[in-house]
Amino acid sequence: MFDPLEFLRLAYDLKKIQNEAELRTSIGRAYYATFLYAREWLRAKRWAIYDDYTDHKEVLKGLHKYKGRKVSDKMSSLHNDFRKEADYELRGRITRVNAEEAIRLANDIISKLRSGP
Repeated sequence: MFDPLEFLRLAYDLKKIQNEAELRTSIGRAYYATFLYAREWLRAKRWAIYDDYTDHKEVLKGLHKYKGRKVSDKMSSLHNDFRKEADYELRGRITRVNAEEAIRLANDIISKLRSGP
């Protein structure tokens, strides 16, 4: 089975490069590492996961239920403020600081999931 944390390692490596395409990709990989890790964490708790487009919302709901609003808000921010910006907004400039903040959020969320129930 693929380890989603490999995406986080890739995100970290890509953010070292100053090219905006790599920085944008770094943010996307940080989000997907976190999303996939959280999805599997919730699946282990028997949370309803359907393997379709609804999973992004289900992950947010599950994180809110099991880890509280702070964690679900961080995941929402990682998705809405970072990943969507990096993937869809071509007029804005993505910087290394943006990628570092996305990776910091990803690490924080994953750390909370690893810290127990």
